[in-house]
Amino acid sequence: MKTSAEMKERFDYLYDKMVKSMETKNMKVFGESAKDTFRTLCMTNHTLAEDWLDKLEAICWKHYLSQKEAYNIGKQIINQNGAKGYHWPHDVFVSAVKSLGFPVEKDFIYNSYALCVTANAIYADHANSIAEDMGAKTLSEVKDENMAKSCYKKAIEKLEDVDGMFSVREYFEDYMSDDM
Repeated sequence: MKTSAEMKERFDYLYDKMVKSMETKNMKVFGESAKDTFRTLCMTNHTLAEDWLDKLEAICWKHYLSQKEAYNIGKQIINQNGAKGYHWPHDVFVSAVKSLGFPVEKDFIYNSYALCVTANAIYADHANSIAEDMGAKTLSEVKDENMAKSCYKKAIEKLEDVDGMFSVREYFEDYMSDDM
């Protein structure tokens, strides 16, 4: 019987062989095996199956985060004032964006969780300078609606940047899992 480490190593080898070969036959073998495993996983561990499916959703988007990944990232964000966590929780941010008449998702480009995380990261890192750019002496002088609009617009610029230098999944890779 193989150890877990040996099986992981063999899996990685077979996966890399499939990817590098670019042969349809190899992709089908790997895909059929994944489908069988996923069906079993759905019956035996629904939470793990849902996590796996959420990770695969990234195939359909340039910038995608699941609800769970966004939540885990939010636990790690530190704002300029030292407060930990999102300035705008997802539902609050989405509601604010919609009330301003802006979209919260753009098909194949970003979903609402990627947008929310990016806007909150911009707030966490740049709120004071954004307030200063708006002519305020302190952050408290800026209406939250104006700050949300500014962070939203900057997040959209990052997510839709044509040179593609920003990747929400790569940028927050170390913060997405429960292992923190």
